[in-house]
Amino acid sequence: MRLSLAVVGAIAASACLTSQASAALFARPGGFFYDSVLDITWMADANYGKTSGFASDGLVTQAGAEFLADGYLYFNSATGILHQDWRLPTLGPDVGDFHPNLPGSGGQLPNGQGATGTGWGTPDDSGIYSELGWMYYANLGGRAACEAVGAEPCVYNPNYGLPDYGSGPDRGPFANLELAFYWTDVRAEYPEGETYNAFWAFTFEDGNQNPRAAHFGQEPLSYVWLVHDGDIAAAGVPEPSTWALLLGGFGVVGAALRRRARVSSSGSRAGAVPAGG
Repeated sequence: MRLSLAVVGAIAASACLTSQASAALFARPGGFFYDSVLDITWMADANYGKTSGFASDGLVTQAGAEFLADGYLYFNSATGILHQDWRLPTLGPDVGDFHPNLPGSGGQLPNGQGATGTGWGTPDDSGIYSELGWMYYANLGGRAACEAVGAEPCVYNPNYGLPDYGSGPDRGPFANLELAFYWTDVRAEYPEGETYNAFWAFTFEDGNQNPRAAHFGQEPLSYVWLVHDGDIAAAGVPEPSTWALLLGGFGVVGAALRRRARVSSSGSRAGAVPAGG
């Protein structure tokens, strides 16, 4: 996996941006934002699949997204800590309420229509805990296309999407945020606990959250946004020599190659360009 100095510079620059809708976010030098409510650190780059060179447009399968999360490393030269436990955003704890043949409304089913319990919240809230939903609704002030106002049905909102203050959708302090689906790390289940080959994803186009599964033999593609538990408190952008050390001494390339076989064997990397390939 190659991470160019140009990419590092772009990410670092985005850390200086501010947003009136991101009061719970705190910039961390090095290209990250700490979410004090969820107690996680977000990459400032919201399309790492593209900027890493893994896929030309950033769209990857869920297995490809996990591959990128497994291989990403960030070395904080100020603290001497190597942060390697990056992951995809997650959901919980009630995703088992989903049934593919039923719509979501009234907080009963987690299809993401914008009410508490239908796709967003914090760990202390009732209903669904969705990190991507929290980012869209709470941090960025997004509105759902179909808002749950009662038991059912949801009501169409023509003013859905991220706020527009006159220059297009406000993506907050993040670079490369796509108005489309992003992968989570949670596999969908039927209410009775039966799993099937689909993973939850959340779209920043209209605030919807639902499982994505193969269709006519084609694996679904979505974008990648990496997070890390806790506050990594990055204290500076690593020097070029540090990145060289990571690529050589810490075996980023080796780790990627070791995981390549696992991702390839799943048969679910359609449309992705291998890192460094």
